[in-house]
Amino acid sequence: MRRTGAVVSGSAALALIHPQQFLPNDIDFYVLPFAFAGVLRYVEDHGYKIKPFDRSLCNYYHQNIVVIKLVHPVSHKSVNVTTGLDNHVVKLITRFHSTLVMNYLSWFGLVDLYPEWTMEKRGLIVTDNPASRGCHAKYVERGYTLYRDVFQLTEPLEEHICSFDPYCPTSVRSLHDGHSLVEPFDSNGFPFKKSDRDMAWSLPVPCSFNNGDN
Repeated sequence: MRRTGAVVSGSAALALIHPQQFLPNDIDFYVLPFAFAGVLRYVEDHGYKIKPFDRSLCNYYHQNIVVIKLVHPVSHKSVNVTTGLDNHVVKLITRFHSTLVMNYLSWFGLVDLYPEWTMEKRGLIVTDNPASRGCHAKYVERGYTLYRDVFQLTEPLEEHICSFDPYCPTSVRSLHDGHSLVEPFDSNGFPFKKSDRDMAWSLPVPCSFNNGDN
């Protein structure tokens, strides 16, 4: 993972944050295009076989991505390897169906992009369509709560400033802004690279406070 930059995200990463909550059905690897073939080859070398793409899989309904599903013929466990056109794997992760699964395991440690909500087993719905609703239902069945309005999770404050509050959907966030949870395996901390320092995101949903709904 250090060599390829691949990360584990989706339900497997969430299960590390809440280890007694549920057992993940599969493992999802996310990787940039330059390392995609190498990661596929590594998984195949461990006995997994490529299967046809399953459109029912969570997180995989947005455009400009490639997903390969591999299944072990004996254990029947599955691994999904995903890549896209973005310049950082976190860009893929921040387009998931909700903030609840915007977490990942890298070679250096575990990262949670919205820890205040995730630790409380809550999340903001980012994509709401027939495909994503099946994903929402799966996590509700697992004991999580998802909301469509950010202020159902965070009480609006008089001093709230859209695009400034770190939990405002319109705010531009980064891995080193102090609002993500990073649990490194090494006591030396999180080894920021230039690509990590330059990478930023915001959520593709409006802020209801800014719209005058609260």
